[in-house]
Amino acid sequence: MLKNILNKTRLQIFCGIILLVAFALSACNEAPTEVGMDFLNDTVSIKFLDDAITNTVANSIKTSAMNTGGVLIGSAGSLRSAALFRFDIYSVSRNARERIIDGIVECKLYIYPQNYAFGDTVSNLLEFEIREIMNFWFHAETTSDDVFYSEHLFAGGRTLGDTSVNIVRKDTMDAIVIDFPKEVFVEWMVKSPDPANITDTIWGIALYPKQTSTIINRFAAFGSGSSVGTVLKVKYYKDDDKTELDSIEVRAVPECSYVDLQEEYNSEDLMIQGGVWIQSKIDFNISDIPIFGCVHYAELTLTLDENKSDRNIDSTDMIAIIRVRDTTVGGREVTVRDNIVSGIYDSATQTITFKDFLNIPLNKIIRREDGEGTLVLAFQSIAQEANSLTKFVFHNMNSSEISKRPKIKIVYSQP
Repeated sequence: MLKNILNKTRLQIFCGIILLVAFALSACNEAPTEVGMDFLNDTVSIKFLDDAITNTVANSIKTSAMNTGGVLIGSAGSLRSAALFRFDIYSVSRNARERIIDGIVECKLYIYPQNYAFGDTVSNLLEFEIREIMNFWFHAETTSDDVFYSEHLFAGGRTLGDTSVNIVRKDTMDAIVIDFPKEVFVEWMVKSPDPANITDTIWGIALYPKQTSTIINRFAAFGSGSSVGTVLKVKYYKDDDKTELDSIEVRAVPECSYVDLQEEYNSEDLMIQGGVWIQSKIDFNISDIPIFGCVHYAELTLTLDENKSDRNIDSTDMIAIIRVRDTTVGGREVTVRDNIVSGIYDSATQTITFKDFLNIPLNKIIRREDGEGTLVLAFQSIAQEANSLTKFVFHNMNSSEISKRPKIKIVYSQP
Protein backbone atom coordinates (compact mmCIF):
# COMPACT_ATOMS: atom_id res chain seq x y z
CA MET A 1 0.00 0.00 0.00
CA LEU A 2 2.69 2.44 1.03
CA LYS A 3 4.73 1.38 -2.01
CA ASN A 4 1.82 2.22 -4.34
CA ILE A 5 1.42 5.68 -2.79
CA LEU A 6 5.13 6.42 -3.24
CA ASN A 7 5.07 5.31 -6.87
CA LYS A 8 2.02 7.51 -7.54
CA THR A 9 3.69 10.51 -5.94
CA ARG A 10 6.86 10.01 -7.98
CA LEU A 11 4.76 9.87 -11.16
CA GLN A 12 3.01 13.16 -10.32
CA ILE A 13 6.32 14.92 -9.65
CA PHE A 14 7.79 13.59 -12.89
CA CYS A 15 4.78 14.78 -14.91
CA GLY A 16 5.00 18.22 -13.29
CA ILE A 17 8.66 18.55 -14.28
CA ILE A 18 7.84 17.53 -17.85
CA LEU A 19 5.11 20.22 -18.03
CA LEU A 20 7.42 22.92 -16.68
CA VAL A 21 10.14 22.07 -19.19
CA ALA A 22 7.63 22.07 -22.04
CA PHE A 23 6.30 25.50 -20.98
CA ALA A 24 9.80 26.91 -20.75
CA LEU A 25 10.71 25.63 -24.18
CA SER A 26 7.52 27.07 -25.61
CA ALA A 27 8.26 30.49 -24.09
CA CYS A 28 11.80 30.49 -25.50
CA ASN A 29 10.45 29.82 -28.99
CA GLU A 30 8.21 32.92 -28.97
CA ALA A 31 9.41 35.84 -31.06
CA PRO A 32 10.96 38.57 -28.87
CA THR A 33 8.95 41.78 -28.63
CA GLU A 34 10.24 45.01 -30.19
CA VAL A 35 10.16 46.73 -26.81
CA GLY A 36 12.44 44.14 -25.19
CA MET A 37 14.72 43.62 -28.16
CA ASP A 38 17.04 46.50 -27.30
CA PHE A 39 17.83 44.80 -24.01
CA LEU A 40 18.15 41.34 -25.55
CA ASN A 41 20.57 42.56 -28.20
CA ASP A 42 23.05 43.64 -25.56
CA THR A 43 23.89 39.95 -25.04
CA VAL A 44 24.43 38.99 -28.68
CA SER A 45 27.09 39.54 -31.35
CA ILE A 46 28.45 43.03 -32.08
CA LYS A 47 28.69 44.16 -35.71
CA PHE A 48 30.07 47.24 -37.51
CA LEU A 49 28.77 49.22 -40.50
CA ASP A 50 30.81 51.97 -42.18
CA ASP A 51 29.42 52.35 -45.71
CA ALA A 52 25.94 53.66 -44.96
CA ILE A 53 26.08 57.05 -46.79
CA THR A 54 24.31 56.95 -50.16
CA ASN A 55 24.18 60.61 -51.26
CA THR A 56 24.84 64.22 -50.25
CA VAL A 57 23.26 67.38 -51.65
CA ALA A 58 23.47 71.09 -50.77
CA ASN A 59 20.38 73.27 -50.81
CA SER A 60 19.51 76.87 -49.95
CA ILE A 61 16.29 77.00 -47.94
CA LYS A 62 15.67 80.63 -49.01
CA THR A 63 14.49 82.03 -45.71
CA SER A 64 15.42 84.67 -43.15
CA ALA A 65 14.98 85.39 -39.47
CA MET A 66 14.25 88.56 -37.56
CA ASN A 67 15.55 89.92 -34.25
CA THR A 68 18.45 87.47 -34.08
CA GLY A 69 20.86 89.86 -32.38
CA GLY A 70 22.52 91.03 -35.60
CA VAL A 71 22.03 92.21 -39.20
CA LEU A 72 24.46 92.19 -42.13
CA ILE A 73 25.03 95.19 -44.41
CA GLY A 74 27.41 95.57 -47.35
CA SER A 75 28.86 93.82 -50.37
CA ALA A 76 31.88 91.55 -50.76
CA GLY A 77 32.73 89.41 -53.77
CA SER A 78 29.65 87.50 -54.88
CA LEU A 79 27.74 88.32 -51.69
CA ARG A 80 25.66 91.36 -50.86
CA SER A 81 23.38 92.01 -47.91
CA ALA A 82 20.67 94.56 -47.14
CA ALA A 83 19.08 95.16 -43.76
CA LEU A 84 15.38 96.01 -43.43
CA PHE A 85 13.94 97.91 -40.47
CA ARG A 86 10.43 98.81 -39.38
CA PHE A 87 10.25 101.31 -36.50
CA ASP A 88 7.95 101.24 -33.52
CA ILE A 89 6.54 104.70 -34.23
CA TYR A 90 3.25 103.72 -32.64
CA SER A 91 4.96 103.86 -29.26
CA VAL A 92 5.30 107.65 -29.61
CA SER A 93 2.68 109.40 -27.48
CA ARG A 94 0.05 111.65 -29.05
CA ASN A 95 1.47 114.71 -27.31
CA ALA A 96 5.01 113.99 -28.52
CA ARG A 97 3.72 113.51 -32.07
CA GLU A 98 2.10 116.92 -32.05
CA ARG A 99 5.27 118.56 -30.71
CA ILE A 100 7.49 116.76 -33.24
CA ILE A 101 5.29 117.81 -36.15
CA ASP A 102 5.46 121.40 -35.03
CA GLY A 103 9.04 121.63 -33.77
CA ILE A 104 11.40 118.83 -34.77
CA VAL A 105 15.04 119.86 -34.45
CA GLU A 106 17.02 116.83 -35.60
CA CYS A 107 16.66 113.15 -36.41
CA LYS A 108 19.59 110.74 -36.33
CA LEU A 109 19.84 107.05 -37.24
CA TYR A 110 22.11 105.06 -34.92
CA ILE A 111 23.50 101.69 -35.99
CA TYR A 112 25.92 99.75 -33.80
CA PRO A 113 28.66 97.70 -35.49
CA GLN A 114 29.78 94.40 -34.00
CA ASN A 115 33.28 93.00 -34.18
CA TYR A 116 32.60 90.95 -37.31
CA ALA A 117 33.43 91.62 -40.95
CA PHE A 118 33.51 89.54 -44.11
CA GLY A 119 35.35 90.51 -47.27
CA ASP A 120 38.23 92.87 -48.00
CA THR A 121 39.37 93.99 -44.56
CA VAL A 122 42.22 96.03 -46.10
CA SER A 123 40.18 98.51 -48.17
CA ASN A 124 37.42 98.01 -45.60
CA LEU A 125 34.91 100.16 -47.49
CA LEU A 126 31.26 99.96 -46.53
CA GLU A 127 28.86 101.98 -48.68
CA PHE A 128 25.08 101.82 -48.66
CA GLU A 129 21.92 103.80 -49.40
CA ILE A 130 18.92 104.41 -47.18
CA ARG A 131 15.89 103.36 -49.23
CA GLU A 132 12.26 103.91 -48.29
CA ILE A 133 10.13 100.73 -48.19
CA MET A 134 6.68 101.23 -49.63
CA ASN A 135 5.01 97.81 -49.33
CA PHE A 136 4.43 94.99 -46.88
CA TRP A 137 7.34 92.77 -45.90
CA PHE A 138 7.69 90.05 -43.31
CA HIS A 139 10.82 88.04 -42.57
CA ALA A 140 9.24 84.63 -43.19
CA GLU A 141 7.53 85.63 -46.44
CA THR A 142 10.04 88.02 -47.98
CA THR A 143 13.15 86.57 -49.68
CA SER A 144 16.41 87.96 -50.99
CA ASP A 145 14.90 87.81 -54.49
CA ASP A 146 12.22 90.28 -53.37
CA VAL A 147 14.87 92.63 -52.03
CA PHE A 148 17.42 92.47 -54.86
CA TYR A 149 15.58 91.38 -58.00
CA SER A 150 12.22 93.11 -57.69
CA GLU A 151 11.19 96.72 -57.18
CA HIS A 152 7.95 95.77 -55.43
CA LEU A 153 9.17 96.76 -51.97
CA PHE A 154 10.63 100.08 -53.12
CA ALA A 155 8.27 101.16 -55.92
CA GLY A 156 7.47 104.85 -55.48
CA GLY A 157 9.90 105.18 -52.59
CA ARG A 158 12.74 107.64 -52.16
CA THR A 159 16.45 107.36 -51.51
CA LEU A 160 16.74 109.04 -48.13
CA GLY A 161 20.51 109.25 -47.95
CA ASP A 162 23.74 107.34 -48.43
CA THR A 163 26.72 106.50 -46.28
CA SER A 164 30.38 105.66 -46.84
CA VAL A 165 32.41 104.50 -43.87
CA ASN A 166 35.49 102.52 -42.84
CA ILE A 167 34.63 100.71 -39.62
CA VAL A 168 37.59 100.01 -37.36
CA ARG A 169 37.16 96.68 -35.61
CA LYS A 170 38.03 96.79 -31.92
CA ASP A 171 36.81 95.51 -28.57
CA THR A 172 34.46 98.47 -28.04
CA MET A 173 32.81 99.58 -31.25
CA ASP A 174 31.58 103.12 -31.79
CA ALA A 175 28.08 103.78 -33.10
CA ILE A 176 27.64 104.93 -36.69
CA VAL A 177 25.45 108.06 -36.65
CA ILE A 178 23.64 109.01 -39.85
CA ASP A 179 21.50 112.07 -40.58
CA PHE A 180 17.93 110.98 -41.24
CA PRO A 181 15.57 113.37 -43.09
CA LYS A 182 13.48 115.23 -40.51
CA GLU A 183 10.64 115.71 -42.98
CA VAL A 184 10.28 111.94 -43.44
CA PHE A 185 9.93 111.36 -39.71
CA VAL A 186 7.36 114.18 -39.57
CA GLU A 187 5.46 112.48 -42.41
CA TRP A 188 5.37 109.29 -40.35
CA MET A 189 3.94 111.22 -37.41
CA VAL A 190 1.27 112.79 -39.64
CA LYS A 191 0.31 109.44 -41.14
CA SER A 192 -0.27 107.94 -37.70
CA PRO A 193 -1.63 110.73 -35.48
CA ASP A 194 -3.39 108.35 -33.12
CA PRO A 195 -1.52 105.20 -32.00
CA ALA A 196 -4.86 103.64 -31.05
CA ASN A 197 -6.31 104.18 -34.53
CA ILE A 198 -3.75 103.27 -37.19
CA THR A 199 -4.92 104.31 -40.66
CA ASP A 200 -1.67 104.08 -42.62
CA THR A 201 1.21 101.63 -42.15
CA ILE A 202 4.82 102.75 -42.21
CA TRP A 203 6.90 99.96 -43.77
CA GLY A 204 10.27 101.37 -42.75
CA ILE A 205 13.63 101.57 -44.50
CA ALA A 206 16.34 99.39 -46.03
CA LEU A 207 20.07 99.96 -45.71
CA TYR A 208 20.90 98.83 -49.23
CA PRO A 209 24.51 98.04 -50.27
CA LYS A 210 26.25 99.81 -53.12
CA GLN A 211 28.33 97.87 -55.63
CA THR A 212 31.37 99.91 -54.59
CA SER A 213 31.29 98.39 -51.12
CA THR A 214 34.09 95.87 -50.48
CA ILE A 215 33.06 94.51 -47.11
CA ILE A 216 30.04 93.24 -45.21
CA ASN A 217 29.76 94.36 -41.61
CA ARG A 218 27.48 93.03 -38.91
CA PHE A 219 25.46 95.39 -36.73
CA ALA A 220 23.67 94.81 -33.45
CA ALA A 221 19.94 94.08 -33.52
CA PHE A 222 17.44 93.71 -30.74
CA GLY A 223 16.43 90.20 -29.77
CA SER A 224 18.27 86.94 -29.08
CA GLY A 225 19.65 88.32 -25.82
CA SER A 226 20.76 91.65 -27.33
CA SER A 227 19.62 94.90 -25.69
CA VAL A 228 21.26 97.01 -28.41
CA GLY A 229 19.85 97.63 -31.85
CA THR A 230 19.07 100.21 -34.50
CA VAL A 231 17.27 103.34 -33.24
CA LEU A 232 16.12 106.74 -34.46
CA LYS A 233 16.92 109.50 -31.98
CA VAL A 234 14.75 112.59 -32.36
CA LYS A 235 15.09 115.98 -30.71
CA TYR A 236 12.21 118.47 -30.68
CA TYR A 237 10.90 121.53 -28.87
CA LYS A 238 8.50 120.61 -26.14
CA ASP A 239 7.06 124.10 -25.58
CA ASP A 240 5.32 126.68 -27.76
CA ASP A 241 8.12 129.20 -27.25
CA LYS A 242 10.63 126.66 -28.59
CA THR A 243 13.08 127.23 -25.82
CA GLU A 244 13.18 123.78 -24.21
CA LEU A 245 14.25 120.59 -25.94
CA ASP A 246 13.02 117.07 -25.40
CA SER A 247 13.99 113.82 -27.09
CA ILE A 248 12.74 110.34 -27.86
CA GLU A 249 14.26 107.11 -29.14
CA VAL A 250 12.30 104.93 -31.53
CA ARG A 251 13.50 101.34 -31.81
CA ALA A 252 13.61 99.26 -34.96
CA VAL A 253 11.40 96.23 -34.48
CA PRO A 254 11.65 94.07 -36.51
CA GLU A 255 15.19 94.05 -37.87
CA CYS A 256 16.16 91.58 -40.57
CA SER A 257 18.90 91.12 -43.17
CA TYR A 258 18.69 89.48 -46.58
CA VAL A 259 21.80 88.10 -48.26
CA ASP A 260 22.09 87.51 -51.99
CA LEU A 261 24.59 85.09 -53.49
CA GLN A 262 25.24 86.36 -57.01
CA GLU A 263 26.66 83.12 -58.33
CA GLU A 264 25.45 79.54 -58.47
CA TYR A 265 26.69 77.20 -55.79
CA ASN A 266 27.42 73.56 -56.60
CA SER A 267 24.62 71.43 -55.17
CA GLU A 268 26.94 68.42 -55.31
CA ASP A 269 29.22 70.04 -52.73
CA LEU A 270 28.86 68.94 -49.15
CA MET A 271 28.70 72.41 -47.63
CA ILE A 272 26.99 74.93 -45.38
CA GLN A 273 27.01 78.72 -45.63
CA GLY A 274 25.49 81.30 -43.33
CA GLY A 275 23.49 84.28 -44.51
CA VAL A 276 22.28 82.50 -47.64
CA TRP A 277 21.05 79.56 -45.53
CA ILE A 278 22.77 76.79 -47.47
CA GLN A 279 22.51 73.45 -45.69
CA SER A 280 23.40 69.94 -46.82
CA LYS A 281 21.45 66.72 -46.61
CA ILE A 282 23.28 63.47 -45.99
CA ASP A 283 21.24 60.44 -47.04
CA PHE A 284 22.08 57.05 -45.57
CA ASN A 285 20.82 53.49 -45.70
CA ILE A 286 21.13 51.05 -42.80
CA SER A 287 18.96 48.26 -44.22
CA ASP A 288 21.95 45.91 -43.76
CA ILE A 289 21.16 45.98 -40.06
CA PRO A 290 18.55 43.30 -39.28
CA ILE A 291 15.09 44.61 -38.51
CA PHE A 292 15.46 43.58 -34.86
CA GLY A 293 19.04 44.75 -34.61
CA CYS A 294 19.99 47.46 -32.16
CA VAL A 295 22.30 50.44 -32.78
CA HIS A 296 24.58 51.08 -29.81
CA TYR A 297 26.82 53.82 -31.20
CA ALA A 298 26.98 55.98 -34.32
CA GLU A 299 29.29 58.75 -35.47
CA LEU A 300 29.69 60.89 -38.59
CA THR A 301 33.11 62.17 -39.71
CA LEU A 302 33.60 64.95 -42.27
CA THR A 303 36.89 66.33 -43.61
CA LEU A 304 37.14 70.04 -44.33
CA ASP A 305 38.18 71.16 -47.82
CA GLU A 306 40.15 74.29 -46.96
CA ASN A 307 40.60 75.29 -50.61
CA LYS A 308 36.85 75.69 -51.10
CA SER A 309 35.93 76.98 -47.63
CA ASP A 310 35.65 80.68 -46.84
CA ARG A 311 35.52 81.72 -43.23
CA ASN A 312 36.17 84.69 -41.02
CA ILE A 313 39.56 84.45 -39.34
CA ASP A 314 38.04 84.61 -35.85
CA SER A 315 34.94 82.61 -36.69
CA THR A 316 33.42 80.72 -33.77
CA ASP A 317 30.66 79.11 -35.79
CA MET A 318 29.47 75.80 -34.38
CA ILE A 319 28.42 73.11 -36.83
CA ALA A 320 25.76 70.55 -36.07
CA ILE A 321 23.82 67.73 -37.62
CA ILE A 322 20.12 68.00 -37.07
CA ARG A 323 16.98 66.11 -37.85
CA VAL A 324 14.55 68.37 -39.67
CA ARG A 325 10.86 67.80 -39.22
CA ASP A 326 8.74 69.35 -41.97
CA THR A 327 5.37 70.70 -41.00
CA THR A 328 2.81 73.24 -42.15
CA VAL A 329 1.90 76.42 -40.29
CA GLY A 330 -0.87 78.58 -41.72
CA GLY A 331 -0.60 76.86 -45.08
CA ARG A 332 3.15 77.55 -45.29
CA GLU A 333 5.83 74.85 -45.22
CA VAL A 334 8.29 75.33 -42.37
CA THR A 335 11.07 73.23 -40.89
CA VAL A 336 11.52 72.46 -37.22
CA ARG A 337 15.07 71.97 -35.98
CA ASP A 338 15.21 68.90 -33.80
CA ASN A 339 17.70 66.46 -32.24
CA ILE A 340 20.76 68.69 -32.54
CA VAL A 341 24.22 67.06 -32.26
CA SER A 342 27.28 69.34 -32.21
CA GLY A 343 30.46 68.56 -34.11
CA ILE A 344 33.97 68.42 -32.64
CA TYR A 345 36.70 69.96 -34.83
CA ASP A 346 40.22 68.52 -34.91
CA SER A 347 42.56 71.10 -36.47
CA ALA A 348 45.35 68.53 -36.91
CA THR A 349 43.29 66.32 -39.21
CA GLN A 350 40.84 69.04 -40.34
CA THR A 351 37.97 66.72 -39.48
CA ILE A 352 34.69 67.34 -37.72
CA THR A 353 33.23 64.38 -35.86
CA PHE A 354 29.66 64.09 -34.64
CA LYS A 355 29.83 61.50 -31.92
CA ASP A 356 27.10 59.21 -30.68
CA PHE A 357 24.07 60.76 -32.40
CA LEU A 358 21.63 58.15 -31.08
CA ASN A 359 19.14 60.88 -30.19
CA ILE A 360 18.49 60.93 -33.94
CA PRO A 361 16.30 57.82 -33.88
CA LEU A 362 18.33 55.24 -35.82
CA ASN A 363 16.64 52.33 -34.06
CA LYS A 364 13.30 53.48 -35.47
CA ILE A 365 14.78 53.74 -38.97
CA ILE A 366 15.98 50.13 -39.00
CA ARG A 367 12.44 49.03 -38.13
CA ARG A 368 11.35 50.45 -41.50
CA GLU A 369 11.54 48.26 -44.54
CA ASP A 370 13.77 50.60 -46.58
CA GLY A 371 16.14 51.50 -43.72
CA GLU A 372 16.67 54.96 -45.20
CA GLY A 373 17.21 58.19 -43.30
CA THR A 374 18.58 61.71 -43.72
CA LEU A 375 20.82 63.94 -41.63
CA VAL A 376 20.93 67.69 -42.19
CA LEU A 377 24.21 69.55 -41.82
CA ALA A 378 23.72 73.11 -40.63
CA PHE A 379 24.96 75.74 -38.21
CA GLN A 380 24.00 75.03 -34.65
CA SER A 381 21.67 77.99 -34.13
CA ILE A 382 19.32 80.20 -36.13
CA ALA A 383 21.40 83.23 -35.12
CA GLN A 384 24.50 81.66 -36.69
CA GLU A 385 22.56 80.83 -39.84
CA ALA A 386 21.37 84.45 -40.11
CA ASN A 387 24.36 86.45 -38.87
CA SER A 388 27.40 84.65 -40.27
CA LEU A 389 28.67 84.39 -43.84
CA THR A 390 31.10 81.59 -43.10
CA LYS A 391 31.25 78.84 -45.72
CA PHE A 392 32.41 75.36 -44.81
CA VAL A 393 32.92 72.89 -47.66
CA PHE A 394 33.73 69.26 -46.92
CA HIS A 395 35.02 66.45 -49.10
CA ASN A 396 32.00 64.76 -50.65
CA MET A 397 31.22 61.24 -51.85
CA ASN A 398 33.13 61.84 -55.09
CA SER A 399 36.32 63.19 -53.54
CA SER A 400 39.47 61.88 -55.24
CA GLU A 401 40.92 61.42 -51.74
CA ILE A 402 38.95 58.38 -50.66
CA SER A 403 40.08 58.58 -47.03
CA LYS A 404 38.53 62.07 -46.77
CA ARG A 405 35.08 61.11 -47.97
CA PRO A 406 32.24 61.45 -45.42
CA LYS A 407 31.73 58.35 -43.33
CA ILE A 408 29.14 57.11 -40.87
CA LYS A 409 30.35 54.44 -38.46
CA ILE A 410 27.72 52.40 -36.70
CA VAL A 411 28.12 49.78 -33.98
CA TYR A 412 25.14 47.46 -33.66
CA SER A 413 24.14 44.06 -32.40
CA GLN A 414 21.95 41.47 -34.03
CA PRO A 415 19.82 38.63 -32.65
